[in-house]
Amino acid sequence: MLGMWTIGLVLWSSSSAGFLLS
Repeated sequence: MLGMWTIGLVLWSSSSAGFLLS
C-alpha cells in the first residue's frame, strides 16, 4: 500500500518537474 503511494508520488513529482522545466 505504502509502496504504491511512493511510486505514485515519484511519478507525479517527476512529471510535474518535467512540465515545469519544459
